[in-house]
Amino acid sequence: MGKKQEKILDRLHLPREVFLNIPLLEMEGLGRLRLENYKSILEFTSTCLRVQTEQGVFCFQGFNIFIRYVNSQEIFIEGTIRSICIEEEAHE
Repeated sequence: MGKKQEKILDRLHLPREVFLNIPLLEMEGLGRLRLENYKSILEFTSTCLRVQTEQGVFCFQGFNIFIRYVNSQEIFIEGTIRSICIEEEAHE
């Protein structure tokens, strides 16, 4: 989506993350996390969750991580989350 379309979204006060498929991350303390607008789950263990998004791979590491809820648009995880990193995709 181009800059013109982004300006229209801003003027209309529409949520950019929905129309631009931008990942939206919400975290509650160190134990709950919700990620919207993801493509796929790449890796899942009790200590690591890696999720593909339009803007790269989100990596969540910790202990006793489990997926509380998942659908085609969002993931809700719980556990002790110790680190979050984003691996940017290489652009050719």
